[in-house]
Amino acid sequence: MKTRTSVALLLLSTVLLPLPSDAAWCTKVTTLNGLAERFPGNLGPDLVVRVDLGEQIQDAVDAATDLNGDGYIIVGAVNSGSGGPYGITAQRVVVGRTYLLPFGLFGCSLSLRDPAPQAGLPTAHIEATAAAPDLFVMDLHATGSHVAGWLVEGNGRYLRNAYAKNNAVGYSFIGDGNTLHNGTAEANSDVGVLVQGSGNTVKDTRVMGNGSHGIEVAGDGNALLKNLVGERKTGNGGTGILVRGAGNVLQENKVHGNGGDGIEVTGGTAASPNVIRQNTVGDRTRGNAGHGIHVHGDIGNGAPNALEIERNTVRSNGLTGILVAAGAVGHELKGNVSGDNSADLSNGDCEYMVAEGNLNATGNKADGLSIPGSDGSAFPTTCLGSP
Repeated sequence: MKTRTSVALLLLSTVLLPLPSDAAWCTKVTTLNGLAERFPGNLGPDLVVRVDLGEQIQDAVDAATDLNGDGYIIVGAVNSGSGGPYGITAQRVVVGRTYLLPFGLFGCSLSLRDPAPQAGLPTAHIEATAAAPDLFVMDLHATGSHVAGWLVEGNGRYLRNAYAKNNAVGYSFIGDGNTLHNGTAEANSDVGVLVQGSGNTVKDTRVMGNGSHGIEVAGDGNALLKNLVGERKTGNGGTGILVRGAGNVLQENKVHGNGGDGIEVTGGTAASPNVIRQNTVGDRTRGNAGHGIHVHGDIGNGAPNALEIERNTVRSNGLTGILVAAGAVGHELKGNVSGDNSADLSNGDCEYMVAEGNLNATGNKADGLSIPGSDGSAFPTTCLGSP
């Protein structure tokens, strides 16, 4: 019986050959652009896997070396000899070895479907043991796992345009300094994007129709930027964005139609406050079922830098627009808009309910009316605005 290593070596010597150019293996422009941007001067994939011929991505990942001498180790996977994108293959992949050069795994918009969901394994797994100067995955999607579509362990991994649909958890990141860019977490039965660690980034990602929270973060110094989390008919079952930790930044996210709060944040400290800035939380016919922004068990720095709750627009949510609960102190609120002067844009309860010990940095509006107070004054503690 052939071992995995012997099969991989056979593939290296026969079927999986380096190709002379990117265009020879994939015609999808975004994939080719991502390859060129991430690995400048590359000569194309060292190995190309044709899944329509029964070739296994795992064999290439295990055996890949810099065959074309361009200073990178790159594996491509495609569903046809024409280089056309898309396709589904019943395969799992595990990246766990050490690569001495930057490593890239590129699918030509190819989807992996877990061939044995009952085994309780992720469809795609980057193990903590995997090491490379740069470890980058693009356009390789993961479906069908009863655990997670993408399980990413370790530090410094980068996933771009790698989708996770119809799994238990969509993406699970365990580690520090990882990036999810332009992903899609859709129709997973549990959390769409689960991040456990510090210094991670989730940006430009669509998170729709998941059974639990859209994005859940436990850790410090993470950045959630420009994500679309829920929509009118495809909200997530729980909170849109749930963050537990200190020094996290939630900026320019659109959070609509989720079954719990839009944004819920806890765990900040005066030395490392959480920042909620320029988010759109609910809108006409797209409100979240709970509070728009809910801050509790969280401490701000009580100073203009950084402003903890700044320039958010919060409308049409089922409960309070912006709730800063008792025990959450030291937050400065500036330039936020909660509700408007039409009933369908107002939130279901107060526009603001802010506990004692928080500050008005001016420019806040409730149902279209400015909230009075000088810069640095105590924020009113009464219910502002009306349903």
